[in-house]
Amino acid sequence: MTAPGAGREHLGRNWEAIRLLAGFADFGLEQAEGLLRRARGALGRADYSDLAADAHGDLLARGDVVLARFAPPREAHMEALARIAKQTRDIRGGE
Repeated sequence: MTAPGAGREHLGRNWEAIRLLAGFADFGLEQAEGLLRRARGALGRADYSDLAADAHGDLLARGDVVLARFAPPREAHMEALARIAKQTRDIRGGE
C-alpha cells in the first residue's frame, strides 16, 4: 500500500498547504456534524415549546429591565389625557 501523497513530492510546500487545508476542512465538517446532531436532539425534545416560551419570557423581562434603565419613563395614560385636555382648554380660551 502506498502512502498518501506518494508521487506528489514535486509539489513540495504546496502539497503541505493542500494537506493542511484538507485537514481543516475535515475538522470543520466534523464539528458541523456534531452541532447538527445536538440541534436535532434539542428539536426532538418533548418540552421544546415550553423551553421556547420560557426563553421568550426571559428575553421580554431583560428587555423591560434595559428599557427601565435607559429609556425615559412612559407618561401615565390619565396624566396624558389630562395634559391634552388642559392644552385644548388653553387653546380655546378656557371654555
